[in-house]
Amino acid sequence: MGENLQVMQAGNPAEQTGSSHQPKRRFLGVFTKLKKMSWKKKLLLLSLAVVVAVGIKLAMGSGAAAVSMVTTTPLAKKDIEESLSLKAALEGSESVEVVSRQHYEVLELKVKEGDKVRKDQVLAVLDSDTLAMQVEQARDTYDLSVYQQREQIQQQQREYEKALQTLTAAQRQYDRVKALQAMGAESEESLETAKNGLDDLQRAIENFDVRNGHVVASASQTKQLEIYRKTLAQAQKDFEESQIKSPINGTVTRVNIKVGRFADDTDDAKPMFVIEDLDQLQMKVLVSEYDIAKVSQGQAVEVTADILKGEAVQAVVARISPTGEPKAVGSSERVIPILINIIEKNDKLIAGITAKAKIAIASAKDVWVVPIEAIIEKEDGTNQIFKMDADQTLQAVSVTLGVENDLEVEIQGDGLQAGDKIVVSPGADLEAGTKVVENNE
Repeated sequence: MGENLQVMQAGNPAEQTGSSHQPKRRFLGVFTKLKKMSWKKKLLLLSLAVVVAVGIKLAMGSGAAAVSMVTTTPLAKKDIEESLSLKAALEGSESVEVVSRQHYEVLELKVKEGDKVRKDQVLAVLDSDTLAMQVEQARDTYDLSVYQQREQIQQQQREYEKALQTLTAAQRQYDRVKALQAMGAESEESLETAKNGLDDLQRAIENFDVRNGHVVASASQTKQLEIYRKTLAQAQKDFEESQIKSPINGTVTRVNIKVGRFADDTDDAKPMFVIEDLDQLQMKVLVSEYDIAKVSQGQAVEVTADILKGEAVQAVVARISPTGEPKAVGSSERVIPILINIIEKNDKLIAGITAKAKIAIASAKDVWVVPIEAIIEKEDGTNQIFKMDADQTLQAVSVTLGVENDLEVEIQGDGLQAGDKIVVSPGADLEAGTKVVENNE
């Protein structure tokens, strides 16, 4: 019977400290043994169980309080840093896409991906025979037009000067007839004829485009010559574009064309070439409106990437956009673009990879630090923590918060000592003076 009593006591839930499966296992073991007992032993055990149950009920009714279980962590001083972690692709400080509108065959590619190029360096050569012919034809047309216009103006100048001489003679004739008519020696008809001749010559003179005594090209002549000039200029531009050149100093990062293809028929309609200035790598990241006040131009940044295998390079906040934009479609939160320049050279870094920028906001050394879950924000806006005294009673401590990261926060308060057992994630039912039991499993 003593053995059986021990089995019953071992199954008491109030004394278990192991797995939640143990009471079930112990109950099954007791049940198996009970089946093997005689009815007398069963009756005795049942009586004992009733006595124990009554005793427990009386004890609970006498005012025994329930004990709360809490998780604690020892208080310690350490260094803490607050930072923003942002991800973005690395890219060159300047990037251009080289395209061609020419539908001509690519005869030669002079560069490949990874090559460094200078501004105006030839990247590819197109089949330009047709373009050269078009330039020659346009030049011939323009030159002929210039020559013909010059000849026309010279001829008109001669006609203009002759018309001036004729007009002078007609003026003298009119003046003579007018004088004679006044004396009665000429008729009114003679005077009218002389006047009409003078007017005709005057109108003829007015048909010439003259400036400072010299005949100049008419508006229609000038317009036609301008059309020929523009045609020649366009043909020359097209011919020059048959040699595809780099508009900047940089590195060829993409080649999307092949020899034998037409210049305007690239892979997946992409630009023929992409040229980037990789001497100055940068990141364009988005900072939440809730954090942007913590960021300033010139702020130090640490950049890491998988390709660096644990190394980090130094960078700096180069520019902060003056305007924000929606974080996502339909989102009320705004984000602000900022530009980060890599200032430390590292040959492992390449454009196009994803990097992580860590912007240091604030730091503190050798200060009290607790998990964020330990902080209780009161209705009046102040903060406090609970620490467990040696007699397992909770004591409330008012604290001021300092540097904070994603997991921990600096605290300052009276009476804090190394090793104090700080309650983590305290329940709403806890208050100062509450008796608790530590449960740090």
